[in-house]
Order: sequence, then structure tokens, then C-alpha cells
Amino acid sequence: MLMSNETMIYKKILVVTITTLVLAMQGTASALAETESRSFNLSATIPAASAVTIDVFKEFPPGDSVPISSDQLVFDLSFNGRYYSAGYYFRLNIKAQGAGDVTTVITYAEGQKPAGAIKGLGDVCVATFYKGNFATGGPGETLAAGGKLAGLNVTITPDQIKGGFLIMHFGLEAYGFVPQDAPGVYDGILTLTSTVN
Repeated sequence: MLMSNETMIYKKILVVTITTLVLAMQGTASALAETESRSFNLSATIPAASAVTIDVFKEFPPGDSVPISSDQLVFDLSFNGRYYSAGYYFRLNIKAQGAGDVTTVITYAEGQKPAGAIKGLGDVCVATFYKGNFATGGPGETLAAGGKLAGLNVTITPDQIKGGFLIMHFGLEAYGFVPQDAPGVYDGILTLTSTVN
């Protein structure tokens, strides 16, 4: 059977179109197979400590905490039938602002007490020192230093709190103030001197 000229032209156009399409697809496939490579330089800068913060909290067991902005830390006493109690203690968090080691010196000076009083506030107020845990924000291990505030003169070194920060708890001991004690104001000055090394 003989093909007409139109049919022959149509078949030639079809063959050229299919060939062009196949070549175009091969070009697309080879373009997709190419690889792009790029490198990135990464960096992070930890700022050096520029200061120390001392945050103060009033702690109500079993875990309620109230931040305090004042330097006047007052024990509001109530009589529980056996002795005077505040029902809370104070917590101080001492941290470097930035990366750096902190040395903290803690001292206490007894203040006034009523006439006839035998003991002062520092005799009935007990401190405990902890290595703070950055992950939880709470105390970790108990440090060896601690005891009554009276006569307190403690230095906490960076080695003692390596990888953490200093936490100080202090509060009235049970039976510290009893009805036989002289009524009036008992006070003292707790001083923390923290230095970034």
C-alpha cells in the first residue's frame, strides 16, 4: 500500500517530535542527577560574665516560692503552741551573668536584741549551702559549709559549685524562739560579697 505525501510528512513530523521529546527528557534527567554542594561555617559566642545576680525568694514548704525584691528580709513570727515560727525560710540564688567562676564570701553580724535577751537572731537562724542545678533551678548537692548565722564567715569557691551555682537557704530553727525569750526586735546583717573570677 502506497502512502500519500501527506501521510509521509505527518509520520516524519511525528518521528522528529518524538525524537525531540526523548532528547529533552534525557536532558532533564541529566540535569536532575547533578549535585549541589555547599559548606557553612558555624559559630557561637558565650559572653564572659559581667556581673553577679543575687535573687531572693521566700520559700513556703513543700515548694511554694515568692520572689522578694527588698533587702529587708523579715521573719513574721506566730506561736504554734510550743515555739515561735515563721513557717517559711529564705533562699538566695547567686549566679554569674554570663560564663565565669564566682567566689562568694558570706558573713553575718549580730544586730540589736531586746534588753535581757540571751541569744540573738543569728543564734536561732540556720544556713545551709547547696550547689545549684542549672537544669532544675533547684538545689543539688549540699556543701560542707553551713550552720548558725551567728559568727558565720564562709567562703564558697568556684571549685565547690563547678557546673552549677550557689544556693543559700536560711531560716529559724525549731524551738529557736520560745515564750521565755524577751519580747522585742531581734536583727542582724547578712552580707554576701560575690566576685566574678
